[in-house]
Amino acid sequence: MPVFALQLKAELEGVSRIETTGRYCVDLSKDGECKRGVFIDMSESVAMADSRGTCHMQIKLPGMTKPANLTILETAPYTTSDSGAFQTVARIEARGVDVEAWRVRDDFVVVSEGGTRFEAANLVDGDYTEYDEEHNQAVSVLEVATNVVVGKGPKR
Repeated sequence: MPVFALQLKAELEGVSRIETTGRYCVDLSKDGECKRGVFIDMSESVAMADSRGTCHMQIKLPGMTKPANLTILETAPYTTSDSGAFQTVARIEARGVDVEAWRVRDDFVVVSEGGTRFEAANLVDGDYTEYDEEHNQAVSVLEVATNVVVGKGPKR
């Protein structure tokens, strides 16, 4: 099964980590058909057609005879040591469709070096700035970029 690694890159200042909420906005494609801005959410569970298993999302693009299944396998924070480099923040197994791209939304939690959590941090514009009053520290996430890397999933 193809597994798509969603990668994030950003310059962090005064930030210990960026956590995902398990919700991602992706662009999907299959045989020349494309669907942009599709949300997959780790908190949702859908019974897979013709199977006993579950996935996080099912979708049927035009021309498809069966729905595609998408499952978020794992998530990871983006940390200070990752700053300036692409790092995987989620891995999605996709059966029957390809993940072409993903984009950031307001689905992130930015945690300052002092431990203050900024919920629903909006990284859409590519830059996020805030001030941690409790620790008298500027917090910024700059030059945000995303990438998708295709790989193979673990053998079951």
